[in-house]
Amino acid sequence: MILASSPDDNEVRLYRTIKCNVKACTACDSCANNKGQCVLKDDMQAIYEDIIHSDKLLFITPVYFSGFPSSLKAIIDRCQMFYNYPELKDTLPTKQAYILAIGGSRPYPDQFTGIESSLRYLLRSINCRLEAKLYFTGTDSFNDRFDDDKIGLIRDFALKMFTKGE
Repeated sequence: MILASSPDDNEVRLYRTIKCNVKACTACDSCANNKGQCVLKDDMQAIYEDIIHSDKLLFITPVYFSGFPSSLKAIIDRCQMFYNYPELKDTLPTKQAYILAIGGSRPYPDQFTGIESSLRYLLRSINCRLEAKLYFTGTDSFNDRFDDDKIGLIRDFALKMFTKGE
């Protein structure tokens, strides 16, 4: 999921990435020659607009084999157009990003390193800084319930995102 918040209209947009029609990036580099315009036409055009005009992005995602699910990874990969047309970055308002990631398996070293690495390059390309992250491991054993400590962590995380001046 991605939430994009627009400073102009205080509107929040929710993308359930699995339901988005986003084709895989073909690495054709046409965006580099077309002033950041991707030649593929699908739901990414609306997502691009929301990324461009948002002030905050929230990524809520499961972690599969230390990476993003393929539907979210496709969106991240299609943001190659921001990387290929760096002049666009200079026109983008500064953004804040937040990530809440859930790993179902037992904890293991570097469980979230893959998503952090991918996200770091995306955020750099869209003039965005990571403000807060919250990771949970072993969620397959939570039995559909978060204990009070975890609920408190989620509450604190949300307050960071929705409190002005943070």
